[in-house]
Amino acid sequence: MIKQFWQSQNKSMTSTTNFKCCSNLFVAILLLNIVVIITAAYILVAYHLNRETWNSSVEPAPVATGLTNWTTKTGGHFASKKKVMIFVGIMSAPRLISRRNALRKSWLTQCIGIPCLFFSDSQDMHGNKLPDNIHVPLQQEQLLHKDLILAQSPGGINFARRYLWMLNWANARYQFEYFLRIDDDYFVCMDRLLLELPHRSRDKLYWGYVHCSPPGGVRVDEGFVIVSNDLAQTFLREQNKTLMCHAYGDQAMIMWINNIPGVTYFGDPRVHHAVVNRNKILQYKDFCENFLALHGSYPADVDLFWKHYLSKTTKKKYTIPPVTYPCGTMSKTFNYRSFGGMYHAKPRPCRENPIWNIGEFYGGRNG
Repeated sequence: MIKQFWQSQNKSMTSTTNFKCCSNLFVAILLLNIVVIITAAYILVAYHLNRETWNSSVEPAPVATGLTNWTTKTGGHFASKKKVMIFVGIMSAPRLISRRNALRKSWLTQCIGIPCLFFSDSQDMHGNKLPDNIHVPLQQEQLLHKDLILAQSPGGINFARRYLWMLNWANARYQFEYFLRIDDDYFVCMDRLLLELPHRSRDKLYWGYVHCSPPGGVRVDEGFVIVSNDLAQTFLREQNKTLMCHAYGDQAMIMWINNIPGVTYFGDPRVHHAVVNRNKILQYKDFCENFLALHGSYPADVDLFWKHYLSKTTKKKYTIPPVTYPCGTMSKTFNYRSFGGMYHAKPRPCRENPIWNIGEFYGGRNG
């Protein structure tokens, strides 16, 4: 009798143990599934949040089928636009990472609170994706520095269309007072520029190095050109209506400017247009007292200029020079026939998305 009792107890304990084991296994599996679901949900939410953050900073706009359809967010704009004094867009050829890195280590460090971003090609002149040996390093650089935009517009010498793409991209994200388009071979005295901007007109200002030749070609060079916001907004309003495009951005822009009355041409002699002579520049105790921007500043030059700039330990004081114009009474009416050789191209309406077959992609000047 006692033996039978203990046998029945052992069977009962074994069943209970088996039940507990099964219950524990079921609970463990259930908890594991819950953890997997929560983790997947977290990753999905984080991905969308990060993608939205990237969209608001440096994500290229979607590929455009026409200039009007280049983005789809909030009717072509992001929900909120950051107010800034100036937007700085730096045109840079895909392979010129050495120039971009030189600027990152020098005057771009003064872009505090303002967007100073590089724009490079993601397409060839036909609108096709660049080969992987060019495109992949650009994507890696973009992820590393988060200051590089890959323009969804044809490469090559199609600078007016690239300017409009960059302007659209900036205008969708920022409310700027001025817009600076600049090449990557300029050294900019950014501290002086930022101190000066509050004292400059915001009414139809067209600012940079002004060419007075050839006749019929008075224009601000596209290597460094600032326009006030009202001019930029006029360009955007008219881009699919009256704007004429050209292979070269400065020739296109002067056609746009010709259609706007009351524009102030500021031919700034402090914008050094000729390729800079580093030895002459370094002779100045503080070259930013004499210059605003130095063209032809390649990586070695930029490094030397930056070190020279930093060696000035006293607080810098700059004057605000008056607006000047170097071309006297010359006609400001543009005539594309005044240009010959590779600088000659017949203007075409921007709304037609024209392409000029001058080069597969622009490699930039040597240096």
